[in-house]
Amino acid sequence: MSQYTKEQRLKLLRYAELAWASYSTKLNEGMFGDKEKKWGYKEQRKYLTKQEAQKIHQVSYKRALTSNIFTFYNDTRVDFGDKQAEAFIHRYEILAFIDKTDSGFSATLFKDTYNNEKILAFRGLDIFRLNIAENPNIKGLGNSLKADIFANLCGYNRFLHS
Repeated sequence: MSQYTKEQRLKLLRYAELAWASYSTKLNEGMFGDKEKKWGYKEQRKYLTKQEAQKIHQVSYKRALTSNIFTFYNDTRVDFGDKQAEAFIHRYEILAFIDKTDSGFSATLFKDTYNNEKILAFRGLDIFRLNIAENPNIKGLGNSLKADIFANLCGYNRFLHS
């Protein structure tokens, strides 16, 4: 018999799914659902149109979580099933997203629209995307990563208290 209740296990499963989703490299602030918000924000927190999204190669929220059978390389790094992605995009709104290629740092602030809970998910350091030319030594990488984490957590603070 498990030491955790069914409710606790389901909550852990939700958090694991959020952590998994945070590995996508194609998320964008403001993404939610499959209508006008599906591409997220452009400047001045206005939603992207389909034409604007295509011009800057921004994929839809659902596409950011699923694989495309026509691509050789999974550019989103997340492989949700179709039903799983559909349920996810209608439950979780992306309040903030940062993906720093120079340090490999990435974090996503999700809002659970069912209960208004805000969840901050960190992706592990992505060693395959580090820009060694910008950070040629480990000490430089560590300083860059610390600066990224501090700056972005300060930025997320405004969302956590709103």
